[in-house]
Amino acid sequence: MDDLSAEQRRQIAALLVGRRTELQDDIRRELELSGRDLFRDLASEVADAGEESIAAMLMDFDIAMVRHQVEELLEVEHALKRDAASQLNVCEHCGEAIGFARLMANPVASRCVSCQETHEQFYRPDAPHEN
Repeated sequence: MDDLSAEQRRQIAALLVGRRTELQDDIRRELELSGRDLFRDLASEVADAGEESIAAMLMDFDIAMVRHQVEELLEVEHALKRDAASQLNVCEHCGEAIGFARLMANPVASRCVSCQETHEQFYRPDAPHEN
């Protein structure tokens, strides 16, 4: 297995910690804005049903953005736990090494390139599902 050096682990951990802080700040900011009842404010300013639907769409977008940020934060936390267990560069599917370059590009990567390609081939979100 291709082990990471202490310096490489430090670099990746710094990226993860930095991203965690950014996400926590972004989520906090979005939730504070939603706490001001942004939808009610937008809806009270609209003149017709079309404008009201735009206000609702904007709120849905904000909710979706926070949901995406929370999902990414969970990925970052998972990567930090894997790092603490000295498993950051171990593919969770096959046990092979995840290269340093891949982790620098995507510090939350939990699969080697081969396993990720297989995952994307078989688990595409846009792929039709058979029952």
